[in-house]
Formats: sequence, structure tokens, C-alpha cells
Amino acid sequence: MSDEDKTPRNASPGTWSRLGLGALSGLLAGGAALAVAELTAAALRPQASPVVAVGGAAIDRTPIAVKDWAIRTFGTNDKLVLQLGILAVLTLFALALGAFAVRRRRTGAAGVLVFGVVGAAAALGRPDSAGVSDAFPSVLGAIAGAVLLYVLVGLLPAPHRQAPAERGEGWDRRRFV
Repeated sequence: MSDEDKTPRNASPGTWSRLGLGALSGLLAGGAALAVAELTAAALRPQASPVVAVGGAAIDRTPIAVKDWAIRTFGTNDKLVLQLGILAVLTLFALALGAFAVRRRRTGAAGVLVFGVVGAAAALGRPDSAGVSDAFPSVLGAIAGAVLLYVLVGLLPAPHRQAPAERGEGWDRRRFV
């Protein structure tokens, strides 16, 4: 089976590399968003960190039986495991948003902003919230990430357009000779 046979009819060979580059762009943008948010929180108020705020919100909404299981299973590392889980989920979503942004750049960037809203809402909903300033790290990080994703995906090479005969569509004289 040749490489052409493995490529779906609706996707050119360059589509897969563009999706991979888009996913990488999403990962870079997500990392930048998180870095900006964490650095901003460190400068303003560490409790406003999006990872800490979302982790705290998750703990607040977790049933007691699950909390007890986590403490028994992970001991004093239970919060570390929770934070690593949050980072793993963010990584997967960043990869997916980057791949999605290859086709819909604005929507992919808007997806990054949605995560900023989630982080801001978690920070504002904490019992120890200092007010609107706790949302600032998440919002600033999301804006930085959305702009970076939009720019990075815009720098990707244009997709290769195949002629109908190359895609196996239309009439091709070579088939009948």
C-alpha cells in the first residue's frame, strides 16, 4: 500500500503535517498562557494562580469519599497529583485547540479565552478570594495564549491543494489508456 493510499480522500498529504504543527502551536500557546498567568499570580497573589484556583474549586466540589480515597492512595502528594492532572487536561485541550485552529483560527483562539474564563471564575469563587484582582492572572494568561495561537497558526504554510485528478476525482485520461 502506497502512502497515497493511506491518505483519506478528503485530506491532502500536507494536511496531517499542518494538523501536527497546529497541535504544537496549541501546546506552545497553552504553555505561554499558563506561564504568563503563573508569573502574574506570583507577582500579585500566589493564591490567584489558575492551577491552584481550579484545584481548590475541584476539591471543594469533590465528594468526601473521593477525597478520603485520594488521601489514602496518594498521602501527602494528593494535591500534587491533582495539579498534575489539571496540567495533563490542559495539555490535551491545548493540543486539540491548536489542531482545531488550523481550520478555524479565531475559534481556536476563542477556546483559549474560554479556559481563561474558567480559571478566572475558579479564582473568584474561592472562599479566600481577594476580589476581581484574583481573576487578572487567568485573564492575562488567556489573552497572551489566544494571541500567540492565532499568530502561530497564521504562520503555518498554506495547505497544498491537489488537482481533482490527483485526488481521484473527475475524469482522468490515464485511467483509460
